Amino acid sequence: MNKSYKAATSVGTVALVLSGSLMAAAPPAFDTWTVSNGTITPATCATGFTCGVALSDRGFYQRQITETAGGAVYFQTIITENDATATTPAGLNALIFADESYVRTGNVNGLSDKQRISEVRFNSGTTGPTTTFRASTTLNAGWAGNTLNLSQSLRDSGDTFQTDFLFRQEGDSSVANGVTGKGMKITAFVPIAVAAVGGAVTDKQDFVLVSMQGDFTRGGPANITIPGQTPLTWVKDTVKGNGGTIGNEIKAVYVGQNLSQIVGQSFGFESYDNLTSPANDFISTFSLTAVAPTQWTAAAVFGDLVTSGTITDPFTPWP
Repeated sequence: MNKSYKAATSVGTVALVLSGSLMAAAPPAFDTWTVSNGTITPATCATGFTCGVALSDRGFYQRQITETAGGAVYFQTIITENDATATTPAGLNALIFADESYVRTGNVNGLSDKQRISEVRFNSGTTGPTTTFRASTTLNAGWAGNTLNLSQSLRDSGDTFQTDFLFRQEGDSSVANGVTGKGMKITAFVPIAVAAVGGAVTDKQDFVLVSMQGDFTRGGPANITIPGQTPLTWVKDTVKGNGGTIGNEIKAVYVGQNLSQIVGQSFGFESYDNLTSPANDFISTFSLTAVAPTQWTAAAVFGDLVTSGTITDPFTPWP
């Protein structure tokens, strides 16, 4: 099946399942399995559960799992490519296609599902620069809770370009609008190797946008200070879910460009906006000399900037 079609189908399924969701207990954890040439082997049955005899084939595994205390019954289904092999969590993330789901029996609405797609293309033969695309969706709806995690990343080692997208949302049926926390992060990063300094990466272009609401402060202060401006403040999350205050929605943007070796020119821009505040609180700074932001990492709120091959997740401790 075409990977793009799989990704589009997954998003559609997510939207359908999320509608009318109810809260309940979660099933066993994801990723407690390995696969070797299509033969899927799960870990020992999780504590508090009993596991039935499995139905399996190359790239397919299904078994019934029963909760010992409450008696809830689930069907665990794992699907991979017929020749898939992965023995570590990183290996699972690199599989061409993998889907693990838990469905609860007894005419109960909901689903717990984790799906991953990965594709690596060689731009020149089989050893040249590569373009890597990865996407992951984790969904807990209905009896499994109300959370949605989406991530997509694209890496091109030939053109030294990377872009990432992360989206998180939590819900609670007892809250008026059903949403207790949400966040999005978009990045684009271009490291530039300069021949004049031996081909080393010295120049770069970086863009990051983060928008978050809920329990996102990670212990940081409830304000951001930029020299010469009135501090921007926000209401922090008090009690996640159950009618608690989910806090203000904050949007942060950083754009930086360091071309000091190529054209002798650099700039940096950062802004923070309290989207919930009636006063529309907003602060920003711009410099033609200072590329690094003055407040981004110091506040420990929005996650790190890109500046490397790995995107950081600003939504911890969200599940």
